[in-house]
Amino acid sequence: MVIGEKVNYVIILVLGSIISFSYIPLFEINSILSPVLYCSMALLLAINYKSFIENIFKHRFIMMILLVMLSYLLTVKIFLPDVNFGDIRSYIIGILLFFIINSMNLAKNKKISLLLVFCIINITTSFIIILQSYNGNYAVAIENIGVYFFVRKNQFSPLLLMSAIYLLYRYIYISKNSIYLILFLMCTINLVIIQSRTNLIALFLAALLLIFVLIKSKLKTSYGISQLFFFVALLIVLFAYNSEKVNQIVGDAFRLDYIQYSGKDSFIDNLTSGRISSLQSSLNIFIENPIFGGFYQSQVISEDPSSPVGLHNIWLRLLIYGGLTYFILFLILLITLYKYYYRSIKSNVLLLSVTIAGFVMSFAEPYAPFGPGTSYFMYWLILGFYIEFNSNNGLAKNNEVTLKAVGRIDPQIKITKRIFYEQN
Repeated sequence: MVIGEKVNYVIILVLGSIISFSYIPLFEINSILSPVLYCSMALLLAINYKSFIENIFKHRFIMMILLVMLSYLLTVKIFLPDVNFGDIRSYIIGILLFFIINSMNLAKNKKISLLLVFCIINITTSFIIILQSYNGNYAVAIENIGVYFFVRKNQFSPLLLMSAIYLLYRYIYISKNSIYLILFLMCTINLVIIQSRTNLIALFLAALLLIFVLIKSKLKTSYGISQLFFFVALLIVLFAYNSEKVNQIVGDAFRLDYIQYSGKDSFIDNLTSGRISSLQSSLNIFIENPIFGGFYQSQVISEDPSSPVGLHNIWLRLLIYGGLTYFILFLILLITLYKYYYRSIKSNVLLLSVTIAGFVMSFAEPYAPFGPGTSYFMYWLILGFYIEFNSNNGLAKNNEVTLKAVGRIDPQIKITKRIFYEQN
């Protein structure tokens, strides 16, 4: 590797490691997370400024909208200095991080090794969090699925989710090595223990897409599929000795007791963690100022004043806090961004799976998937790395995994047995 490439590798490795480890309560390094993120982005930008400038000229309209959004925030900040635009700022940072990652000078094999290293780091972090919470007893953690898990699960779980999707993709499309499947199952089980319901749903849909495209394709991977189903069946058999326990695990993983947070004793409020109450309370803010929203000057809470429950939906947060003005600007930005990369995303099963998972999360989490380079670091890393693969290697000739099987791409594009290995 050249010096610039080595520095890129080290910066991303250090940044991703600190992001993951910052969610371990024992380390207490969350306070340095933002400075590390900003410094890392600045260093990467300085090292890759030439390719970043080329990206700017490629995406002039996108960058123009970003500048308009930043100008809008600065103007509001001048006249309303007490306003906190925390999450809107995070959305912009996340998208900027994507452009920086997409502009990096890094070999394909180094990108793949980074993703695999981060998968292992995220799994390790999840085990540390769980073991620390249950005094080192993993069996007790499994027994207590459904008991509220007092960690920043909504912030950490997306890292584990993207790791699980990537590991499953590596196993069924790239390599039949069982280690990928074992790591994937570790991710899934730990997501269940941590009780991140939205991420579990997103993982389920992404896994269905990955398996469906594989089955419909003409690649000879029947061995991998049969092995996958074998491990899944084995996992079910392990729990089958006690059907009541299985029902409890499934039920508790998706339906927790949030009465103390929701302020209500209804099923819907328990199921949604009091988010329905939050929505009802926050609508008053939007009604008062639909054009510019609430400017984050009011705390959105549930009917229980002692238990604030924020809006866990990126679209509602933009609409209620930023008003129609910022909501429309953000929609234009996203439509332009995804339209530009539409061909890459629809033609690559990994990119499509990650994108679908991100949008599923966006309807139940406050930042997903466009938030800061912390919770959604793996999201931007996968998109930045794999979109760059396609743009550099010729999309129409060297697709890694196409969706020809479901009629989403030009039938003239051929799928070959070796295409997975050539791209990776």
